[in-house]
Amino acid sequence: MIFPVKKVKTCQHIKGAQGEPGLAPAGRRLIAEPRLGPGRGEQQGHLSLRSLGGPWKRGFDVIMAAVAFVVLMPLIFLTAMLVRLVAAEPVILCEQLIGLGGKTFVGYKFRIPVAAEGSSRWAECFAEVMKRSGLDQLPRFYNVIRGDMSLIGPRPRAVAECWNHFARAPECLLARPGLISIWQSCSATCSDQRTEIALDRYYVRNWSIRLDFALLSKSIFSTRSEWTA
Repeated sequence: MIFPVKKVKTCQHIKGAQGEPGLAPAGRRLIAEPRLGPGRGEQQGHLSLRSLGGPWKRGFDVIMAAVAFVVLMPLIFLTAMLVRLVAAEPVILCEQLIGLGGKTFVGYKFRIPVAAEGSSRWAECFAEVMKRSGLDQLPRFYNVIRGDMSLIGPRPRAVAECWNHFARAPECLLARPGLISIWQSCSATCSDQRTEIALDRYYVRNWSIRLDFALLSKSIFSTRSEWTA
């Protein structure tokens, strides 16, 4: 076992607010009957509580994440050693994130070194490369293998964002958060919170294998461009 495992907890309820569309009434389980508008994910106005994509999507996640984890293992260990050399803090950053059905889980990522005053130019360049290339996200392949996350899905949300985000987009609780999200492909022009939520809802309502492959391909090619830039 490379990373520590913590027992998951459950985010039981989402606080609602009156007069705002998409919010659940206070004191009710949000995931009981999330309503959807028109879209491929709609079934008579309600979405099944089964996870988005079912066993096919989960099987694809496990196979692809396991292969990527093995192939990228040298890069993962090299990145971990470099982070340790540059930063005197723990290499792995642990975050409490909201997963499928409102359950919380520990999300892992590499800590991006903060360039301190007087630090070397090399250390600053390394931190910049981590930000641009997504090297800090490599440990999250482990979260995908565990079943906490999916390769493609809504943007991961921290526990602090639980009440605000999932009250506005309850259908996102029916999908595992993704290592890659539709928001990433539009992040240069879509940085406001309302657009982020709309993109997450669009993904859940219009999910298809074709959409997943399109987002995965775009992510791979954009990462490649970052490395060659």
